[in-house]
Amino acid sequence: MALRSLTSGSSSSGSGVSHSHANLAILDGIKIDNYGRIYYYAGSASNSDIVSSSSLCLFGSLSDISGYGNHPSPTQGSSPSLSLGLDNQPALYFSGLANQELGINPFLANATGCTLYAVVSADSSAGNYGLVDTYSNESWWNYNNQGYFGVFLNSRLENYPSPMPASGTGYHLISIHARVADYEVWVDKVSKGVRSLSTSQFNVGTHFVISRADRPFKGYLSLLCVVPRWLDPNGSEHQTKLGGIKSRFPSLPFV
Repeated sequence: MALRSLTSGSSSSGSGVSHSHANLAILDGIKIDNYGRIYYYAGSASNSDIVSSSSLCLFGSLSDISGYGNHPSPTQGSSPSLSLGLDNQPALYFSGLANQELGINPFLANATGCTLYAVVSADSSAGNYGLVDTYSNESWWNYNNQGYFGVFLNSRLENYPSPMPASGTGYHLISIHARVADYEVWVDKVSKGVRSLSTSQFNVGTHFVISRADRPFKGYLSLLCVVPRWLDPNGSEHQTKLGGIKSRFPSLPFV
């Protein structure tokens, strides 16, 4: 596919939030909306393996291309900046400030399982952070290189997954496979083990927040997709999604 450039200044959405954008050399199949948000459109065949069956899919932008309109919006007054990330693909850059929290109206009601995919790179100075939060349960994606995940749970799991990739080690693919019976996180196609759920129970949550204000993220988010059901990590649908993600981001550290 050919490279082309999109150039824009800054614009404001109806909420009064300003979005600034730089010159970006990007692949065909990307559009820019009236608010200056750069996004892949669902009709791009190259995205179909990733987008299929998702109810949220962000390709380094604030525009959901799943077809369900679950666009994130700033809750504290500011948005992350649009940037280029892994393999020259668009990415959202969070600067570690509390005012860049993004919120999405709850969209997972009645789901009995959920699967999440994130292509993410934490800056070396990121410190401790929470990337996605669905329930007020003190969830951390990285706390001294340990996970305390509570995404899609009513209470967080202690020291799981462990260890998490250290900040400053580049881009990683993280997938969460949650259902009533158990919970499993994979990092770069390696399972961190299955946790049976008892004290912590599956729960779609009360909200969906990215870079929560009291544990902000610092780094790049190139992909965030959520499927409103459990996908078997060894099943064909999950493997197809992994193939699509690896095709889009060939420099991810797995084969």
